[in-house]
Amino acid sequence: MSKKTIILIGILAFLILCLICLFCRAKKIEQDLYQKTLNALSQRNLPTDVLSFSGRDALINGKVASEEIKLQIAAVLDSINGIRVVKNDLTVADSTPLRLPDLKFSMKGGVLTLEGMLPDQASVDSLMLLAEAAFGKGKVINNVTVVPGVPPVTWLKALPGVLNFMKLNLPDGKIDIHQQEITLEGSVQQPDQKDILETLVRTSFGTSYLINNLLTVSGSVPTDAATVKAEFESLLSGSIVYFEWDKADLQSVYHPKLNQVAEGLNKNQFRIEVQGYADATGADGYNLKLSERRALSVQNYLIQQAVKPNLLQIKALGEAQPVGDNATEAGRQKNRRVELKIKEGL
Repeated sequence: MSKKTIILIGILAFLILCLICLFCRAKKIEQDLYQKTLNALSQRNLPTDVLSFSGRDALINGKVASEEIKLQIAAVLDSINGIRVVKNDLTVADSTPLRLPDLKFSMKGGVLTLEGMLPDQASVDSLMLLAEAAFGKGKVINNVTVVPGVPPVTWLKALPGVLNFMKLNLPDGKIDIHQQEITLEGSVQQPDQKDILETLVRTSFGTSYLINNLLTVSGSVPTDAATVKAEFESLLSGSIVYFEWDKADLQSVYHPKLNQVAEGLNKNQFRIEVQGYADATGADGYNLKLSERRALSVQNYLIQQAVKPNLLQIKALGEAQPVGDNATEAGRQKNRRVELKIKEGL
């Protein structure tokens, strides 16, 4: 056998060996991604029999019980590092989209206008009775429609306090309830009335709602340094940013509140600490890095709103200082957060 032939055979054997190694490596990556995704779905009590992989490409195929579950599965796969493509062929057994009650309370000239949807006429009648008890007959315009299938509300009996506050302190204001968010708009006379209404709304409607407090103050505002600082600290305490599992992306729902923070920073030049946190799922080192990325996403947004970078200091705290029970999903959601604190002594 010639020397040239031996070299060619050697090269061919080397190439075959490389291909075998690549194939084995690809199968190992596929198996690792499959197991990682399977664990993530199991942790959230989501179906796992809809999952398959081809290399780094994921396929989810089959039927799920609701559109919400379909979106949750897709979100989990989007959060897994290493997946190249997700092909979502899931179908929903019941294709009727989930609709939550939407309501809007608008004040103008002493008249309250009700808009939105409730599941039945009895709920609409109950709402009208409460509104007329607060504002009087002839002072309430009812534009609420009945939409069968909308889940019932559980907070109608808690409305009188909110309605009475609107009548006395929010003459041209709005309270807009949309899905799981409540937006407060309008003008109040005193700074503490902003916090009073937000607390009243949170107590009445429940802690599951995200509150966007866009109220402004039209009355005289004390301008001494201690008062300005106290008001800004109150704004920061209501500006906690929460994150989805294993993600550091800032959701647009937090932009209005962070815009207020940016306005206060630009005006008063406070130095603040942007504190990032994570829940206890996963390794400590990974969660520390994740909490840092979350803090950075909030810092970057504030810088985009013209806040000077030297006013913002990042602090990654990982799993430290939990505010919720890490043994429950609701508790873990509370721990995936960023808090803003004034830096003392600066």
